[in-house]
Amino acid sequence: MKKGLLEQAKNLPEQPGVYLMKDSNDIIIYIGKSKNLRNRVTSYFYDIKDRSSKIENLTNNIRNFKYITCDNELDALLFENKLIKLHKPRYNTLLKNYNNYIYIVLNMRRGYYELNWSYDEEEINGNIFGPFNSLNLVENYINMVNITYNLKKCNGFRGEKCLEYHIGNCSAPCAGEITEEEYNCVFSEIISFLKGESGAPIERAKEQMKLASEKLDFNSAARLRDMIKASELLVNQQNIINDNDLNGALIYVLKTVENKFKIYFIKNLNIIYTEVFDSNDLEDILSKCNENLQGIFNDEVVCTSLKENIDEKLILYSFITREGSIFKYDKEEK
Repeated sequence: MKKGLLEQAKNLPEQPGVYLMKDSNDIIIYIGKSKNLRNRVTSYFYDIKDRSSKIENLTNNIRNFKYITCDNELDALLFENKLIKLHKPRYNTLLKNYNNYIYIVLNMRRGYYELNWSYDEEEINGNIFGPFNSLNLVENYINMVNITYNLKKCNGFRGEKCLEYHIGNCSAPCAGEITEEEYNCVFSEIISFLKGESGAPIERAKEQMKLASEKLDFNSAARLRDMIKASELLVNQQNIINDNDLNGALIYVLKTVENKFKIYFIKNLNIIYTEVFDSNDLEDILSKCNENLQGIFNDEVVCTSLKENIDEKLILYSFITREGSIFKYDKEEK
């Protein structure tokens, strides 16, 4: 069986694309992508020692395969991501459960800001940040800012100082120990951190960690250390979405396998339009594109950071920071 599949694979084009492995019931069991379909797919059917048990099990269950060529490696990456979400093959172990993505929520109740998290963006009333793929990172960040800024912990407004205040964990805004304006002012730093604009919460947490160590309170210091590490990982995810250099409207240029220019019109790391040009004169192509840019990048095109398209954003971010040419579009100059 493998020999017959190997011979088929040897006839594949040496082009970027996506391949779909099928079992005896013609069910797709694995989806992959490659810059060179022939090289990648043939590798499954050679007898290779020390192959992982997962790959060996996969190859033993392959009875057929199909492939789809793409214009370039980026298209293959994006198409693979789309097909995996659609077919959910059992051997694609990195398949994500998008219901598990989390948002950090900033809302206001009785005049005071509160920081929480939620799985469902449709039920959120307030400002949201994310989505993030780890509840642990989100909870660590919320706990860190709760501790370092002495934020309100309870849901009530009792009008009296609670236990958290007396042990130094709350500024007691509901008891009038801090004004509403003073309390809400600290959230500007918290929000700036989530936007990747400021590291103030982490710097404040580091100062408290140092103080805890000096007081020989090593448990508190270790707890803050772990929260800081988690918060740094969290903001790295958000920085990808909020990267000022790659947000807004971009024109991204890549070559196709036929050595033509493919132009990607990208807004906030969402591809909104693509076009392939026969000309090899990039300057002429960009000049032609400029004639239609205002229509393509109009304000009615709303691009969000929902769970369903977060992977596309991450793929685009990773790819365009290492390949191709980027041109920014500024509608004020048009």
